[in-house]
Amino acid sequence: MLTALENGDMKLFERMLRMIVLQIMSYHDLGSEPEKVYHALVLGMMVWLSARYTIRSNRESGYGRYDLMLKPNDPAKTGIIIEFKRVYDSEKPEHVLSQALKQIEEKIYTAEIEEAGIKKVSKIAIAFRGKELWIKEA
Repeated sequence: MLTALENGDMKLFERMLRMIVLQIMSYHDLGSEPEKVYHALVLGMMVWLSARYTIRSNRESGYGRYDLMLKPNDPAKTGIIIEFKRVYDSEKPEHVLSQALKQIEEKIYTAEIEEAGIKKVSKIAIAFRGKELWIKEA
């Protein structure tokens, strides 16, 4: 799954993350703040990439605070910014994904990675409603 993320294979990354959520998590695990649960789940998995990336959570960059950042130790590699968003019953997942990607752009969450000389940055939105999830990359 993490190799898929590093290689930009979002379809495989999404499929595998869905499998983990469906097989391991309970709807009750999500509680009243499901964004924090998804954030912690994915952040915990990212520890396996810590030899190749500096991994940061909820840090300021640009005009706001990203959810997750993976800054590669090798400047030739792609940096990754991930934004999590909850999809409410009245919302369409595609709209929420687009809004999350727009937030990454407008708030310039890529500033920290770009300051480090990283030229390529993958911007990823992860939206969820209960145990359903969707991923979109820009």
